[in-house]
Amino acid sequence: MSSSIAPRIAALFLAALAASGATGAAEPACAVVGDVAENDRLRALDACAAARERFTELFGAPVPEVVIYLEDRSGYRTGVRGDRAILVWPTTRAMADRLGGPREAVAARIAEQWRDVLPHEIAHVLLAARFFPDGARSPGYGTPFPDWFDEGVAIWAESPAQRAKRLAQARALPEELRALSEILDSAHPAARDASILEIRDGAAIPDDEALWTYYPRSIAVVAFVFETGGQEAMRELAERMLAAPGAPARLEGLPGFPATAGEVEALWEVWLRRRRSDARGA
Repeated sequence: MSSSIAPRIAALFLAALAASGATGAAEPACAVVGDVAENDRLRALDACAAARERFTELFGAPVPEVVIYLEDRSGYRTGVRGDRAILVWPTTRAMADRLGGPREAVAARIAEQWRDVLPHEIAHVLLAARFFPDGARSPGYGTPFPDWFDEGVAIWAESPAQRAKRLAQARALPEELRALSEILDSAHPAARDASILEIRDGAAIPDDEALWTYYPRSIAVVAFVFETGGQEAMRELAERMLAAPGAPARLEGLPGFPATAGEVEALWEVWLRRRRSDARGA
């Protein structure tokens, strides 16, 4: 979830850029700054590399550079400065201080933050930095892209096991929640309930069915587009949406796709059934 940059966060971003030496000619693809444990630095670099690799899989080059500022306080912030993606992210110690419960459970949740959540958030900002380097934002949840596209691209950056879990959840949804046209025209639940954004400050994820189902629906459509038309379809879809901001996305006529909306809906149903069959046979 990206957000507007509060004054304290803006100051940290400037410090991160200066500390990373991001003004020189040889800028690193992933820079991690902050006076932190070496293990945290390596985990952040691994998360960044994974996010950039999976983003490249969807869109190809160029992939924006990333600066991660690790800070000993819970919560996170994201932003774009030019064509660079920037995040302020908590250290392991800050996460542990916030989380409660048995030691093993806390360790598992912290590992998930580094393995799945950080790459997810990096991908959100990679999308913004690649396509909206001037900082353009929508009046709603994220970038001017449809919310499902923002979330689907971010989930693509999660670990393969977590992505597969989300797709399995999508296949198990009731028929009314799997309608492609409804997903393409849907808004993130945070667009109507701003309190959901408090998650980025360490708040618990609310028990909201609309929120829980939004993520698997979003990754399912991104996976559908990519598996059907590859990078070429993903790039052309992004260009279409850039040309018609605020309009529902159209998949008909994309590379690998049929020419009419009805045929695309039928292909979507076939894709979902095949996915369900693959899951049963696994």
